[in-house]
Amino acid sequence: MSKEDIGVVHAYIMATKTHQMSQSPEVDDDLALFLDIDMSILGQPREIYMRYAGAIRAEYKHVPRSLYLEKRAQILSSFIEGGEKYIKGGRQTLRREIYASQFYKNELEEQARDNIAGEIYMLRRGIIPYEEKER
Repeated sequence: MSKEDIGVVHAYIMATKTHQMSQSPEVDDDLALFLDIDMSILGQPREIYMRYAGAIRAEYKHVPRSLYLEKRAQILSSFIEGGEKYIKGGRQTLRREIYASQFYKNELEEQARDNIAGEIYMLRRGIIPYEEKER
């Protein structure tokens, strides 16, 4: 593998930390697909997504439950809320798109938003999908 290819792979992996694409007109289509594949679980059928959500809790079982509920809801909210902008007469919540490529936007965006909103709803009521109970 060339040094240039290694650099590209490294950049792609590092991009999974923020899932932010450059706003330049020369957006890398391969990077968009790479990031969308990484996020594709969010747009799976609800049952699959909720099992994934339970697995995330298992991965973070060392985090106190109340803190997990709060922070997981915060993180998920950041996927579907892009912040606020002020408009005449008040504020408007900006929503950012979860997926970068047109294919994933068309195929998974709506389901991903529904899944995330559903999990946030549960978390704010103290429910963690498929939470393993301690014995």
